[in-house]
Amino acid sequence: MPKGRFVVSLLLIVALSAALLPQAFASPPSQKLPIRPEGVQNEEILGRPLPERIAQQPPPPEAKKAPEPIHPTKPQPPAISPEEALRKIHPRLRDLAQKASPPLPDRVGTLAGASPEPILIEVIAEEGTNLSAYFVGGKVIARPPLSKGGKKTQIFIGFAYPYTLMKIASLAQVEAIIPIVLERTAEPDPYPPDQPRELPKKGPEDWAQLRANAAKLREGWPSWDQAKAFGDGRPDIRPADWFEVMPEGPHQAKDAWKRGYTGKGVTVAVLDDGIDPAHPDLLGTQKIYSSTVRPQYNGWPYVFSPLSMLLYAIDFVFGTTYIADGFPGVHYVDTSATPTLYPCGVGISCFKYTPLIDYGVPGFEHTYVISNTMTKSGVVHVGTHPDNDLRDFLWGEKVAVLVTDPNVAGVYDTVYVDLDDDYDFRDEKPLTRANVNDPSTYNNMIAYRDVNGDGLADISGGMV
Repeated sequence: MPKGRFVVSLLLIVALSAALLPQAFASPPSQKLPIRPEGVQNEEILGRPLPERIAQQPPPPEAKKAPEPIHPTKPQPPAISPEEALRKIHPRLRDLAQKASPPLPDRVGTLAGASPEPILIEVIAEEGTNLSAYFVGGKVIARPPLSKGGKKTQIFIGFAYPYTLMKIASLAQVEAIIPIVLERTAEPDPYPPDQPRELPKKGPEDWAQLRANAAKLREGWPSWDQAKAFGDGRPDIRPADWFEVMPEGPHQAKDAWKRGYTGKGVTVAVLDDGIDPAHPDLLGTQKIYSSTVRPQYNGWPYVFSPLSMLLYAIDFVFGTTYIADGFPGVHYVDTSATPTLYPCGVGISCFKYTPLIDYGVPGFEHTYVISNTMTKSGVVHVGTHPDNDLRDFLWGEKVAVLVTDPNVAGVYDTVYVDLDDDYDFRDEKPLTRANVNDPSTYNNMIAYRDVNGDGLADISGGMV
């Protein structure tokens, strides 16, 4: 991803750790020149004849005795056998590593074997191991060191050709080579046989039907200032019990309890980022960052999306476009686009933008409306919201995200999500940081709308 890429996270705004930035390494060693066999005159080496004057040179005088080699005082790593090296490679890569061969010059042809295309891998090795010569372009992401027993190890991420896998594994400092697979490799466990549930799969035909019904669906919806939930600008009158265990709770917790799954004595930690911050049990409960160490982040939620950060780093270092193309499961939004604004009414401006409808697939161009008070500089940033549910169950397309500078020109501190997909940001909630000393502002960065006025969010757009 080019430097300067404007990225917004619908789960968080977080700085890319300096440890994830590319490190400078030495270039791979140059190749040795071919040597002409003894006694060969005008032979062709790699298709090039030796010049006559070189072939007829007299033999060189007797060379001086070579100096004795200086043996290093530090012991060298022990040699690794091919069998030991292969054991370090993940089983999914072993066959590829054994069959891969480096490509030969075009005039000779290539050896039959595995594809020479580079693959994305992570290498677990001793701290400070220089692996740049084995990665494409010498580019590698070095994660912060981790303590393991009495020594420190590091994870190195980069693209490598299959024929280098055995070379990497042969290094004594390397412990393991693991493929990074950016696709679903497993499915969730099935529902109980006596309570089956089919997960609907949506596609273009379903989306078209939703788009045709969108105007009717949003008819009568209140604007944001009239659609606030309990505890967010209206009296904090919460349900008598957790919403999750009520009959209308989406995950049927009571049914799990009846089956004996109570969770008693189990320590629980949320390691996933697939939560709804507008859920009535979670709204306003997120930790707000407040510190003198990084005061520029004060007021934003203290959360983290591991997959999003990994792909952001990969894009930044290797020039891929996972974030910009809307890779499934990513919660960052590429808002580098700065559309041209033009006046379209009193105090309002318009611009044209085409959100993605699927991974790497553009959707439909729309004309969007904003208030002139939303930007001091006259420059706004726009991107595509990553949530597929808004597309699959409501609008038949992904909605747009707007980033603006309403307070200071060039300071983009306010985000809007076009939750009702009406291409007008004026009726949407301005998402901003909280005041760390005022808990009533802790929901400032959560996009949602209570459509029916019951105090519970009916539609959610995540948390900035």
